[in-house]
Amino acid sequence: MLNKIFFLLLLFSISNFLYCQPIEMLVGKNSIHIGNYYNNLFSKKQNPYYKTNSSTDKFGDLVLEASFSIYDQEYYKCLYIWTKFRRINGIEFCYMQTITGDIKYANSHLEYIKDNYADMGDGTWELPKEYENQPRRTVKFTKTDKYFTLVYEWDS
Repeated sequence: MLNKIFFLLLLFSISNFLYCQPIEMLVGKNSIHIGNYYNNLFSKKQNPYYKTNSSTDKFGDLVLEASFSIYDQEYYKCLYIWTKFRRINGIEFCYMQTITGDIKYANSHLEYIKDNYADMGDGTWELPKEYENQPRRTVKFTKTDKYFTLVYEWDS
């Protein structure tokens, strides 16, 4: 019995090491949650150069970003995650998220989106509302010959 438990834990650890779950939709979450999420992603590969970069855009909105090594792209299924925030009642909430990576990894993200979002056409999907007054949350897919981009937005 103990051998079976050890074996199952070993399989779980190996599968967690080989690939990352799809990048979470961060729109609507606060900056502390997102900073912790980025740190959690970075800890999976133990790369000392990975860190959350913080800046502001031309309008003064907070921007947090995470970028990954091209050698870790197979694990993360992207190269770059960028999140933009609005301050509401003293708390920074994400209203836009961008994920970019090599086109060969786009399908791993699209499978998740197609399973959880309603197709609006023209490469756009909408997450069904959980309650009536909830803002509209969409994701737009674009691609070039080499790269894909997903833009999640929270319409306010």
